[in-house]
Amino acid sequence: MRELSPEDAAAIINRVQRLEVWDTRTRTRWTESHIAGSRCVPLEELVPNLEGCGCFAKVSTPRDTPILVYGEPEAAEVLERNGFSEVYVLAGGLAAWRGAGLPYSVPYATGYVTRTD
Repeated sequence: MRELSPEDAAAIINRVQRLEVWDTRTRTRWTESHIAGSRCVPLEELVPNLEGCGCFAKVSTPRDTPILVYGEPEAAEVLERNGFSEVYVLAGGLAAWRGAGLPYSVPYATGYVTRTD
């Protein structure tokens, strides 16, 4: 597991094609705002699906897929314990991402709109 600054995370997102960005906060928090293009995988759903039965009932991502997590850093430890080989953590989470002026999505009448501050 490697911790990345928002700028380094943005560079990896732009460079690595297969990278998935996972927001491990609650669905409610993800709905309020999230990194544009991120997937909502709340920690409370991730843990039972990986550790409880050893299967991928809801998480069907191959273990060699690079994953950047933010929101609940312990999700990175869960992923590594379950065989994910390339896991990154966004240092400072969404607040640091937004503070760096990077794009994030917020609700809009017809879906989500991407903003930068």
